Amino acid sequence: MKIGLQTISWGTTFQDMNIITATAQELGYEGLVFGQVPDLLWPGARLQSLLDDYGLCGVGLTGGSLRRQIEYASELRLFYLCTDEWDADSVTVALDKGLRVGIHPHLYKTIESVGDAERYLGKSPSVGLVLDTGHLYLADDDILKAIENHHDRILAVHLKDWNSRYGRSPFRFARGFCALGTGELQDLLESTVKLLVSSNFGGWLIVDQDSPSGDANNCATISRQWLRSQGI
Repeated sequence: MKIGLQTISWGTTFQDMNIITATAQELGYEGLVFGQVPDLLWPGARLQSLLDDYGLCGVGLTGGSLRRQIEYASELRLFYLCTDEWDADSVTVALDKGLRVGIHPHLYKTIESVGDAERYLGKSPSVGLVLDTGHLYLADDDILKAIENHHDRILAVHLKDWNSRYGRSPFRFARGFCALGTGELQDLLESTVKLLVSSNFGGWLIVDQDSPSGDANNCATISRQWLRSQGI
């Protein structure tokens, strides 16, 4: 199991990728998932060069349409592309290009639950699954059951902690995401990590925090410390 970091904690736009890559390397993360839309990222070739300099993997893209992700990925080595809205034509194009596609159930999106994702997993055996502790919890879904049922299809598990301070409305729920171990999902996070370890999960474990309440570097540090407390 490899440990990665989601870049969305630094905002939907940012200027200096060096800050994020340096932080990730220093804290012992092995790769990055890019949450910004591709048009707001560095050019793919330049970003790949930076990742190589820091010894990091480009793990995935979660921002923007799948079609735009495919275009951007031509200059960037990635483990997976991520979608929460099914686009059969774009999925076919991606698979034909040898790219992995992961369906990511996401609260208030077209594909919100594991059940929603299963309809497409059944139609396309080559498509994988990207699970998220925070979004599945908020959708009243069972991530542990999903891991057990779809172990071989899971490309990555995004770890999110959350507190209920801002509620579950579409406009405020993301403000409740917080550094691992500082919210209300401690038991769920521990159970998820334990199950992944015991089942010899070979994909990526991604620390993922939208809208950090403080400095993004500090949040990434707290989350990495929490993972180490779990033996990872």
